[in-house]
Amino acid sequence: MNTGQRNTQGRTIYRGPRGGEYVLGPGARKIRTFRRAPAAAAPAAAALPGNRNILGRVIHRGPRGGEYVLGVGGRRIRTFTRAPAAAAAAPAARAAAALAKRLSTMLKLSNTEYINKYGSVYNSQAKMKLGLSFKNYNNAKTRAFNKDPKFLQRYSIPYVSKGRPNQNLMAKLKLKNTTLLSYNGHNNIGVPVPKKIYFSKQGNLYYIRLNVKKHRIDDLSTHTHYAVRNAKEMRRLKRLVGMVQMSYPRGAIPPASPEPRRSSPELLANMMNQIYMGGRGANVNAGRYTTVERGVLAKRLGVSIAYFKQQRNAKKLEATQRRTSLQASGISNAMKQQLRNQAAAANERVGYYDDAVRAYTRGLRAVKPLTGAVTPRARAMPATPNRATPAPANVNVNAIYMPLNRPHLVVKTPGAGTIYLNPNTFTGFMKNAGRVTIAPANVRNWLRTARREFPNEPLFRHPLAAKNVTANHIRFSRQ
Repeated sequence: MNTGQRNTQGRTIYRGPRGGEYVLGPGARKIRTFRRAPAAAAPAAAALPGNRNILGRVIHRGPRGGEYVLGVGGRRIRTFTRAPAAAAAAPAARAAAALAKRLSTMLKLSNTEYINKYGSVYNSQAKMKLGLSFKNYNNAKTRAFNKDPKFLQRYSIPYVSKGRPNQNLMAKLKLKNTTLLSYNGHNNIGVPVPKKIYFSKQGNLYYIRLNVKKHRIDDLSTHTHYAVRNAKEMRRLKRLVGMVQMSYPRGAIPPASPEPRRSSPELLANMMNQIYMGGRGANVNAGRYTTVERGVLAKRLGVSIAYFKQQRNAKKLEATQRRTSLQASGISNAMKQQLRNQAAAANERVGYYDDAVRAYTRGLRAVKPLTGAVTPRARAMPATPNRATPAPANVNVNAIYMPLNRPHLVVKTPGAGTIYLNPNTFTGFMKNAGRVTIAPANVRNWLRTARREFPNEPLFRHPLAAKNVTANHIRFSRQ
């Protein structure tokens, strides 16, 4: 059988039926003594360059992970000593040369800071510094210009800011300084970059670069980062310059325009800041809003209050249902605990929505205060009979200790008992607590309107207990 191997003379090695090996000589004579040709190393077993033993022979790795070197005749030697790795002097030198080449194209600002001609800041390893604010970039560009005025690209040269002399600049460009700074431009990272504003005799506003080049503030083609894009902002700047500089051309000052109404989300965010940031004792300043904005806020707050009340009632019902489910028979202790947890969570949300209703009502009453006027619709409604039980003959619980009229107001506040008020006493409470002036003759119709439109809103503090009195708590007595 042909083994596929050869001896050193190139003759094929055969294997007999009993396992003996031989080659064929002259006349097909079997020669059983021969020297086998060395086997070529498998390509897959070749090791990485530089992986050698102390004799300089390459270390190979077999398919199963074993390592060996090839000896005389291609014999695999698995016992050897690995030569120590050569010092990577050449790669390190190349890396240092590449780093020096990159840094040579930049301007050195300090031992740890470099800048390229486009204004990007790098560290000593030629890696860009990330997260810097535009103010830091501007400062680095200013230092680079001070070191070498011709290094930066002309569109990367920063504008004149505060603290830099400008007499020569103004004389050369025939501009006048406004003493104002503009903060327009990219300001989403850190502090925005301040820039001095100059004006010409025609009334145009300019920035000045450090290389004594002027650019119009509203010219988008020259400095897209810092140009004023909004025409309203441009009018505002010109009016501001006209106020601080008497030499500014009067004809260039644009006329005053009414401030645009703020959007509903913006108004609501402003109101929430007043409600929650000012604390419970702080008043909500409605003077911040125009008449139109107050109407928008009243609608938004009213819708939010209705939503919170709906969610509060839903959570109350959920808590009641969970507590009712505890009474069912045949439920496990684990299920009972789960129902208790669900009821507690629902009760917690009831408190959250209740607080939201009170907070939003504060804002609503600031922009839409209660009024003592009675609408014609309330006057036209059919009279309702007096149903509340009048004060007994021997009881005269009146907040101001005066004889009670007949009929009088019966105030039943849960947890505070019942008190009796004359209509003029009620109007006094409303004037002190809600700043609402109600004529005593209008009390019946006013309460009817209140019970329909804001039945659970606190009207005044209970005089004998720490409770709030609402319109739903007040009824006229039968007599």
